[in-house]
Amino acid sequence: MRRLPATTVSYGIEFFADIGFHAATTVMAVYFVQEVGLNPLELVLLGTVFEATIFLFEIPTGVIADTYSRRASVIAGLALEGGASIATGLTESYPGLLAAAALWGIAATCLSGAYEAWITDEVGVENVGRVFMRNSQFGYAGAILGALLGVAVALLDLGAALVVGGAITLATALILV
Repeated sequence: MRRLPATTVSYGIEFFADIGFHAATTVMAVYFVQEVGLNPLELVLLGTVFEATIFLFEIPTGVIADTYSRRASVIAGLALEGGASIATGLTESYPGLLAAAALWGIAATCLSGAYEAWITDEVGVENVGRVFMRNSQFGYAGAILGALLGVAVALLDLGAALVVGGAITLATALILV
């Protein structure tokens, strides 16, 4: 199988990962309040678990990405993000939601910096500005489509929007493998 150019892969990651992310997160707060019935304190604690996980895992995942593989870190981050989104959409259990928030935080740290460093390694410092600009365009298009998809699915079932978004993000990771 022929390997695609790094720029094509990067554009695909931006487009499809943003579709998945925005399909899930556009309706996530509504899901938490209407479907699960979380109160303000529980919502704040979910966010706190997410942010604390990022704080704890930023350096270890960065070291792994820099010493082992930035590409593998990006794939792992997308897979974990997709899994966290699916888990969030499938549970109404608060401990389950806390675990999913922690998983989502680990995913964020796997992606943090590794994606930008990977594409810079692939295309070179002199070309990366153009690639980042084009990535933004693909990302915005994916975000719009993802938000529309998330709302459309949420009209049928709020939790399903998170599952669909997670499935798209997970599929993006699997295709990258």
